[in-house]
Amino acid sequence: MTRLLAVAEAFETMDESKTQAKALFFQYACNGFFMAHDGVWDQYQAFGISEEEEQVWRREYIAYWVERLSVEEFTAVDKLRDAGAGEALPRLIELSNTGGDFARLWYANAIWHLANSGEGVSAKMRGQARQVAVELWKSLLPESPEGSLRHQREAWPSPTDLTVVDGDGYVVNYARRMLAQAYQGVLKSRGENALE
Repeated sequence: MTRLLAVAEAFETMDESKTQAKALFFQYACNGFFMAHDGVWDQYQAFGISEEEEQVWRREYIAYWVERLSVEEFTAVDKLRDAGAGEALPRLIELSNTGGDFARLWYANAIWHLANSGEGVSAKMRGQARQVAVELWKSLLPESPEGSLRHQREAWPSPTDLTVVDGDGYVVNYARRMLAQAYQGVLKSRGENALE
């Protein structure tokens, strides 16, 4: 009987440890970098969680936040971005143009981030997501400059030129800055100099 109680206590301790590990994993958006940055990586590693278990938890985490996506409140968008949830891109893209200016800006930023650094993103999805982000940013501008990528890059102010007067100004200026960075990246990938 004593041996049976000891085994039961050991399983209870294992369950508690697993629960603590999962809570920590979720608290840091399934992101080891964030855990290391905050100095809790060693604590998490001590739980001895397998990669397979982490993948199960990650899928659960992503499913939870995808279900809560909204164009009114952006916690879910941030959680998915922080988790590098490239698999959430289709749903983010689907919702991206359904909200107001600030929602479109927030979604565009997350979509761009995930397109460039999300896990498991195919080349096709990466291209589509980048295009959606650029189109969202463009939709926020009062007038989009016409012309080549080089001319578009030159037409927008540098980040130091951005002066915010109100919320609308913030959205427009931020969209301009992100477009300038996006076009700079496109030109670099083509081997062109954006300053020519």
